[in-house]
Amino acid sequence: LISINVNLLFFFSMEGSDLFLEVVSRASAGFVYSETVASHYMKQILSAVRYCHQKDVVHRDIRPHCVLLATKDTSAPVKLSGFSHAMRLSGQISLTQHQNFDQAGSYRFVFITERIDNSGTGGCHFSAPEVLRGLGYGKPSDIWSCGVVLYTLLCGSLPFNGTGDRLEELICRTKYVVRSLC
Repeated sequence: LISINVNLLFFFSMEGSDLFLEVVSRASAGFVYSETVASHYMKQILSAVRYCHQKDVVHRDIRPHCVLLATKDTSAPVKLSGFSHAMRLSGQISLTQHQNFDQAGSYRFVFITERIDNSGTGGCHFSAPEVLRGLGYGKPSDIWSCGVVLYTLLCGSLPFNGTGDRLEELICRTKYVVRSLC
């Protein structure tokens, strides 16, 4: 009997575009997603994130580019993709050793020396303040990114405007403008 270790990757056939292209298309036509459609997408995105987090995996790059629509239909099912920066949490230092967050002892963060290169992708817009401050990535960082995705769906724009250091400052200070949802 011969034993071979083989890793197989299976991919879904995704006929739709990514969520970013859909948001841009709608926003340029003067439309945004309704709360019902945004909720439909976010339930699926958060379900995927919950599954990853249950497996102690952080995605580290959640943004509309990484959400694929299964079909071209309205309210098509979505799948979370873009796991090239994902990491398994193991042997991290508790966040409470670095900051005073309520109930933060249950969160584990992975400390990375390199930063994800998001130049040209808008990825920094979706990064959590603790990531930009160099405190590491963790499950709460993914949830922050999901919140920015939700804002983008409902408003058709990003919550933080700026580039480079100014953008990072706005995110770290959580200074954003709530735009009308109408």
